[in-house]
Amino acid sequence: MMDSMNPGEIFWTVVPSAASGMTTVRLIACECPGIFSKAVGVLTLNRFNILNAKSYREKNRSYHIFEIQALPGPISETQRLEAAHQNLAAVLDGRLDLSAQMSRHRFESINSHIAAEVSINNDRSTLFSVVEVRCQDFPGLLYAVTNEFFKHGIHIWKAEISTEKGLVSDAFYVRDSMGLKLTSVHKMSVLKTAIETVLSAPIVRTGADTAALSINGRRK
Repeated sequence: MMDSMNPGEIFWTVVPSAASGMTTVRLIACECPGIFSKAVGVLTLNRFNILNAKSYREKNRSYHIFEIQALPGPISETQRLEAAHQNLAAVLDGRLDLSAQMSRHRFESINSHIAAEVSINNDRSTLFSVVEVRCQDFPGLLYAVTNEFFKHGIHIWKAEISTEKGLVSDAFYVRDSMGLKLTSVHKMSVLKTAIETVLSAPIVRTGADTAALSINGRRK
């Protein structure tokens, strides 16, 4: 699609679908650590629900496809998509602190009657450890999970994200910072506990946002 890309560069395209009611965001990134989690974060901040996603890596590039729906709000979907694109560029070059923005949003806990399930499987793939997550969906879930990978130095090489009837079934094909499968029992236990912790108290936005984020983090 693009013959050459510089490290840190991204290529973002949007394909609306009137038939399904979903919008598809396609993202190509060159040497952008944590790009999947960061893209998920800016989409969440701009009030998009991520219904399905796929991600994979080839050499120094990563490819991501997000199927999203805009949550209700006064700002148009087109404006929010442009804001998400600009926010992602700002996150990558250090102008926007994504974690800080996520923490500043108004959230409240909700109770789930469905227990979250997290497993790490080294037999499913010869090249990757596979982390599977099944639980009730809630706004910010995908960012919460993928951000734990980033914080623990775990690289996502492939992701299969699926949401059906309010339930998510996600599979992440991962390697450690050395490019190897996860083999340390202790490290796998720590990662599993960290993911279970962020899923144990799911969060939902308390009210509709009135505007998308500007590049510097203030409201438009």
